[in-house]
Amino acid sequence: MTYHDLTQQALAIWRDLRRAASTSKSQSATVARPPRPTAWLDGLRGIAALLVFFMHNEDVGHQGSDYVILENPYGLAGEKHFVTFPFVRTLFSGGHTAVFTFFIISGYALSYKPLQLVHSQDLRSLAKSTGSALFRRWGRLFLPLYVSTFCWMSSWYIFGYDSGRGEPKRLASWTAELRRWWDIHNNGNYGGYNVHLWTIPEEFWGSIFIYCIILATSMFTDGVRLSTELALCAYRVYLNKNDAVFIVGMLLCDISLLAEAERLPKILKRLTPRYNALWYIPLLLGLYLAPFGHGFAGDIREFSGYPGWSILAFLLPPNTSFKYYYKFWGCTLIVVSISQLGFCRRMFEGRIAQYLGRVSFSFYLLHGPFLWSVGVRLYAACGLENRYTDLKAWDNMMKIPDGGPLGLEPRLLVPLLIILVLVLALSELFTRYVDQPSIKFVHWCFSWGQPLELEDGQDQQSSLPLLEVEVRN
Repeated sequence: MTYHDLTQQALAIWRDLRRAASTSKSQSATVARPPRPTAWLDGLRGIAALLVFFMHNEDVGHQGSDYVILENPYGLAGEKHFVTFPFVRTLFSGGHTAVFTFFIISGYALSYKPLQLVHSQDLRSLAKSTGSALFRRWGRLFLPLYVSTFCWMSSWYIFGYDSGRGEPKRLASWTAELRRWWDIHNNGNYGGYNVHLWTIPEEFWGSIFIYCIILATSMFTDGVRLSTELALCAYRVYLNKNDAVFIVGMLLCDISLLAEAERLPKILKRLTPRYNALWYIPLLLGLYLAPFGHGFAGDIREFSGYPGWSILAFLLPPNTSFKYYYKFWGCTLIVVSISQLGFCRRMFEGRIAQYLGRVSFSFYLLHGPFLWSVGVRLYAACGLENRYTDLKAWDNMMKIPDGGPLGLEPRLLVPLLIILVLVLALSELFTRYVDQPSIKFVHWCFSWGQPLELEDGQDQQSSLPLLEVEVRN
């Protein structure tokens, strides 16, 4: 693809975003159908991907010592900056919170259709739908990953440059690199070319865990099933395991579906706030707690500049990772509260959030390689001196004067906006020509392997809603 083509695509994405932001009331009134019940999850996923992007730009666009300050707790070593203040810091170093939010969203979205079938006790359709989802899950996650890393490592030899990360080092030839690429992925080191991809195996095994729990508890009563899910979640939290976060999403989905069917256990009915606005309290508490999982702090006492830190330190269970513990509870409170607040749900059902959700997987896969190729050069050119020693020729080519508060410097924001538009353009192309075709391909593979009589009528229909959920996930 030429530079002109990429520029035109970027402009098209920008026009789409402007139209989304300026949608008139008359247009919104003509919408033919209400949003899907899980549409807000797509929007939340898109905003979470944007937070990951912002955090990684703060890293690439700063000297290492400044980024450590930006991620560290407010007040540590006397450093008090607006971007590290409670609540505010989520916007600048909130990628850590966003990843746990991804996991909760996946747990909810992947269990939505299976739990509907469990509630209706349509166990035959449940077995078929879950089997289809299990077969397709690997291809849905890993085929785009392989394509993105293959294109990334091949670009070093096509354009003759090295990764701005400094690793892995470019080998003597593309064929030697291809062998290393093959070996790295065979060994399961998916972060070898893109460190951000550590979450993809977590997503895969988390989804396997979810499907196994649903199948194992499919014949339980509602109360016993919820109790089992809660017990498994508590056990995995005790072990500091990320799959506990997926179980939170599944548990929230189960409770939501029971509430819609007016089948909630009595104890949960009693716990439901009488006034819906009270859900803003756990939302704010979650936004306060989640950033405790950010940064390089190794001890809870390093958060002594945080208001209320001593109470939280007292409530921390022994032998528990404080970063994991507070991030788990913070993200859980955030997602649960959003699910109950109509205003928040409508915000994530808006066109911009929905667009970001549609391209979020591609955006997540591509933003790192783009930062390490184009991004580092833009930041060096706009005034980030001496950070990337191999790019000295780019230093100050378009220098923007220093100034502004930490994390909001003009020399950071200008390249960030340019990179954002270009990565969105690439993500749109990747979604159309790699992500969506890979989903269709693995679904075709599953259909091809079935006897013809199972592809007709109700049997085929029962698997289609789950495909829709997985396409958006």
